[in-house]
Amino acid sequence: MRLLAAVLVAPLLGGCLSVCQDETFFRPSRITNGQEAGPWSGDRAIEYKATSDLVVRVWDCNYSASGPVKLCFSFTPAPGKSVRFTAPAFQILSVSDQPISTAVIPQLSYQIYFKLNKDGTTEPTSNPKIGASAPAESKEIMRSSYGYQTRYTFPATSTFTGVEDTFNPPLARSLFGSLGWRNYGFVLEPAGIGREEFKIKLPAIEVDGARHETDALLFRRVTDRVCHPGV
Repeated sequence: MRLLAAVLVAPLLGGCLSVCQDETFFRPSRITNGQEAGPWSGDRAIEYKATSDLVVRVWDCNYSASGPVKLCFSFTPAPGKSVRFTAPAFQILSVSDQPISTAVIPQLSYQIYFKLNKDGTTEPTSNPKIGASAPAESKEIMRSSYGYQTRYTFPATSTFTGVEDTFNPPLARSLFGSLGWRNYGFVLEPAGIGREEFKIKLPAIEVDGARHETDALLFRRVTDRVCHPGV
C-alpha cells in the first residue's frame, strides 16, 4: 500500500516518474490458512493487516548486490492501540517447516521529525511523549536548517502505542489512513542461512491485550524489475 500510495501521490506533488531496474532480492510472501499471498510483481515489499488495528510491512532492505540478508519489518498500530510481542525470539524455518534456528528479535525503533520554526519553536510530526513502555534511547540522525530527525530505540518485548504522525503529505494521509500513523520497526539479519527459500515465524502479538498468532512469512530469492518512485 505504501509503494502504491507513493506512486499515486508523487505525480500530484510534482514528483518525477518512477525509476525502474532489475534487482535480485528476497521477496516475502505471507502464508495464511495454507495459502501464499505475495506482493505485486515489481514490488519488494508485502503489506497486510495483522489485525484490523495493526498494519505490517515486510521487505528485503539490502539494496546492494552483496552483503548479508537484511529484512525490514514495520508495525503500524492505529492511534491509541497498544502492541506487544509475547516472546523475545523468532524462528527460522525451512520451506517444509523444519526448524533451522531461533534468534532474538532486535530492538525496535521509531522516528520523529521536528520542524524548526523561525521563532525557535519546534513542531514534531508525532507526540514524543507517547512511544514504548520501556525507556527509549534517542539519537539524532539528520539535521538541516528546516528541522531534525530523531530515532528512538527500545527493547522488543516492550509495549508500544499507536500515534498519529504527520510526516507524510496530507493528501497521502487522507487517501491511505495508515500513512498517518507512526511506524515501529526492526531489521533482521538472519546470518548463515545459505538458502534460496526460507520462512520466518514471529511470536504471537497482543493488541490491547488480545492475543493474535502471526502468519509465517516465506522469503524466496527472485530477480525482478522493480520500480521506485522518482524524486
